[in-house]
Amino acid sequence: MDRAARSQADIKMNNTGLVLGLIRHQGPLSRADLARRTGLSATSMTRIVTALTRTGLVRELPDPQPKENGAGRPGTLLSFVPTRGYLFCVDAGPVTSTVALMDLDGAIIRRDEIEMPEGISFERFAELLKEALTHLAAGGPEDERDLTGCVLACGVSIAGHVLRNGYLVASRQLRWDELDAGRLLTQELGLPVYVENDCKAALQGERMLLNKNGFSAKDVSFFKFGWNGIGSAAIVDGNLLRGSRNAAGEIGVLGAQPEGRHEGSYLNYGSLENTLTTQSILDGAKSLDPAYESLVAIDQGLRAGDEKLTAYMDGVCEQIAIAVGTVLNTYNSERVILNGAVFRSCRGMFRLVVDYLERRRIRSIQPYIQIVLAKYGPDDCLFGIGSIAIEEAIARILREAAGSKRKKAG
Repeated sequence: MDRAARSQADIKMNNTGLVLGLIRHQGPLSRADLARRTGLSATSMTRIVTALTRTGLVRELPDPQPKENGAGRPGTLLSFVPTRGYLFCVDAGPVTSTVALMDLDGAIIRRDEIEMPEGISFERFAELLKEALTHLAAGGPEDERDLTGCVLACGVSIAGHVLRNGYLVASRQLRWDELDAGRLLTQELGLPVYVENDCKAALQGERMLLNKNGFSAKDVSFFKFGWNGIGSAAIVDGNLLRGSRNAAGEIGVLGAQPEGRHEGSYLNYGSLENTLTTQSILDGAKSLDPAYESLVAIDQGLRAGDEKLTAYMDGVCEQIAIAVGTVLNTYNSERVILNGAVFRSCRGMFRLVVDYLERRRIRSIQPYIQIVLAKYGPDDCLFGIGSIAIEEAIARILREAAGSKRKKAG
């Protein structure tokens, strides 16, 4: 294909994506609505809609839309078809991994949990995913539909350093390193597999939700305080920051306290991942009272007015605010999203962190900032990797349809 033909094909593909995006996020819409919003001619619109209906991504609704003035032929509405295919989505965790089937609207239709034995190998993990995919696709008593041949792709979220090609450099939480995760899972599952860092996946899911609800996601920072890991991700000027090795946002190694280095580890004793994870917070609380062995117990202690525990958790909140504020000032974000069980389980923790962040905010740099909890909560990574897999699957359908059309024309 010469350059001119390639440019023309790119224009057609972009126009097709534009029309599909409008139908997905603002539909149902008529052809006339779409033509007005895109500025495309009626001929181009007919061609695009015909192509989209052939892919199965778009369908005509049976009841036409009446004309505003009541005259003329009613306009037929076009709707997105979320059941055109499904995605197998995985949030890999150190204790349990969550697996789910999602439709193309991001709705979870089936889900399950996989127990993760300590020290589980990646090869065994891949086998468990294959078993889970078979089980979920086969259906059950509540939903007997067999979706075995309808799964388009797989998305996997992993806490760790993941390259853009799906290569896993290292995951301290899962104790995996130097694995071509995307390729290995593609071979095991027989599907296209997209692997992403957990925080980058979660932020992309939050961005999709913000855009869908009409909010700006141009400058957003995301922070996750997990059981034994801490990470972040950021969107700056509308672009997800990745860095030279796709490791932008790996804040767990940053120092929170000046306390020597772990022997044989890249982490300092005083690093964020050794001071502010849920596991570290619980260790500190148990040093005050062995009864504080869970976040629920800590919450009960805070409600009972335990002064030592209150002072300790106040210090934790200030350290979290210092860590978040440092990164926040670097990225100059207008919106901050926090996630972690400690915020959801312990009374007043989120509010206290927000108060500390407000005190540290440099108003000449950040006259206004919105600090919120993640909308998806503990499922943030699952929905995030689902949104990535959905976009990749739809793009693949459109590319294959365009390629098939060119072959026929040739």
